[in-house]
Amino acid sequence: MLWFGSRIRALLERGERALAAQDAAGAEAAFTQALRRDAASSRAYYGRARARTALGRLPAALADYDGLVEAAPAWAPGWFARAWTRWRAGDLAGAQADYGRGLELT
Repeated sequence: MLWFGSRIRALLERGERALAAQDAAGAEAAFTQALRRDAASSRAYYGRARARTALGRLPAALADYDGLVEAAPAWAPGWFARAWTRWRAGDLAGAQADYGRGLELT
């Protein structure tokens, strides 16, 4: 089991490095692999959502933000990130609701 956790950590770190290097496709791949190993990883959902946003894939990013707020419902930044993405996608009512939920948590 130790190997399993270290492998996920390595994939998450690879995804973060790829994002820092502006390699959104590489980040998306790393975070996807992490989610295959741990479907409840809020960090992987957050990272892949950011990568998909950078790639202009807002519907896919929103699906990942859905997974994020389900996995970590008390983490206000997740709600704010989903609000921002909903706003970019033209869902103003959804953005306002998510922003309000984030404010409730702070």
